[in-house]
Amino acid sequence: MPDTQQPAIDLSQENTPIDESLQKYAQLMNNLQGNILTSHGRHFAMHIFFKFKPDLAAAKAAIVALRTSGYIHSAAEQAAQTARFVADGDTIQEVFGTILFSAHGLAALGLTVPPGGSIAPGPAVNLTFAQPMRAAAAELGDKLNLWDPEYLEDIDGVLIVAYGNQPTDNTQPILDELFAQAKKAREILEKGAVVAKVETGHAHVIDNEPREHFGFVDGISQPLFRVKDIAGAGPTDLFDPAAGLINLLIADPCAPGGSTDAFASFFVFRKLEQNVKGWRAAVETTAKDLDADPGLAGAMAVGRFQNGDPVVEADAPTGPFPQPSPPNNFTYAEDVAGLKCPYHGHIRKANPRGDTDRNFGKGDGKLTPGERDRRIARRGITYGDRAPGLTDAPETGVGLLFMCYQANIADQFAFMQKNWVNNDGFGRGDPLPGQDAVIGQGSHTQAQVWADPWGGPNTKTLPDFGQFVTNKGGEFFLAVSIPTILALA
Repeated sequence: MPDTQQPAIDLSQENTPIDESLQKYAQLMNNLQGNILTSHGRHFAMHIFFKFKPDLAAAKAAIVALRTSGYIHSAAEQAAQTARFVADGDTIQEVFGTILFSAHGLAALGLTVPPGGSIAPGPAVNLTFAQPMRAAAAELGDKLNLWDPEYLEDIDGVLIVAYGNQPTDNTQPILDELFAQAKKAREILEKGAVVAKVETGHAHVIDNEPREHFGFVDGISQPLFRVKDIAGAGPTDLFDPAAGLINLLIADPCAPGGSTDAFASFFVFRKLEQNVKGWRAAVETTAKDLDADPGLAGAMAVGRFQNGDPVVEADAPTGPFPQPSPPNNFTYAEDVAGLKCPYHGHIRKANPRGDTDRNFGKGDGKLTPGERDRRIARRGITYGDRAPGLTDAPETGVGLLFMCYQANIADQFAFMQKNWVNNDGFGRGDPLPGQDAVIGQGSHTQAQVWADPWGGPNTKTLPDFGQFVTNKGGEFFLAVSIPTILALA
């Protein structure tokens, strides 16, 4: 019989989005866990953090049973779910699941623990995957005294069970089904593990767009790893969201011998609590200081208006919700002075769109690999109950379950958090921009420069906007391949 096995994919050559329908990628899609190439798309999810019991044979059997029982899905199975959802008129509902292991969990299972340290040029971040996130608190600006106690202990893994695609569905029936599915999955898991903590994610969808708790459309400007996603992204002549597997995957170090095209991805989880009342008060105060509309003041802090319009392009949103597709084809080339979108604006800090070269390089604003290769595949979901329309103003108990995939935590997420988001000096050298006005973690002592009025020519220096997002804990994980999971049997 002819050998039908496809040659292994060379990640070093995967610099552009893939056409997953090609036979070349068939084995990768069957072996890769879902939610990595693209989001699972559910609006409700249970995140079940666990520790293995001493009986590791039982732990391994439980993991395999989760896969065979339909609670761990491959990328190919996720794609099939999406196809059924579309073919059925966007009404069919199917559960989705994925499992991830920490370094501690991999070691307990007797699997290879990749070091996951920095390998890219540039300012190094002193952390590795082999250490827990709490050991990297100083590098990430975290305050451990504010963490939920469960995240201060060793966690072996997290099982994510998600359900509910339709924002117009009655919430309670969807939650009832999610809880029923999560209960079944948990019963399987608990045959070999102890549940340490459960986090429930609930997307707050307004006018068909998911919103984070400050009211802004969430999930814009993702790196896109599939050709089909690029095709629907609109113009890309100014900012190209295309990305390759080289920035997302690694060869699975735990895969059994003989496995072909078995890949894994590093995963970061952080529970980011949001102080909505404090945020709104700071926006109002800043608006008064700048004699500006509060909507504009908030947009300068975030970098976009609540409907997703970038503040670098206008001083007011284009119109009411919903936006068919928030603009993403823009840069800051015409705003080098930061008179429209401040350098401390969240989306400018976390995705500088050429600022790295404009202010610290050759000056031509090219989107260099040193900047673009830092990008991460964000897969977060909000948590906590809110009043309809997000009209209430909680100080605690709500926030974002931040999650992201990447090929290297130190060179991607951690680099961005330490050297961009938390760094008073990143963006430009003089005057210092201060920390990211939204997710910066650390001292918050550097004053920030705001346009006064929007577009200039004048500026006003104001005290740090404030820390209204606080990390309450987290961990580093690895999404191993399906062959690794099945080999535990």
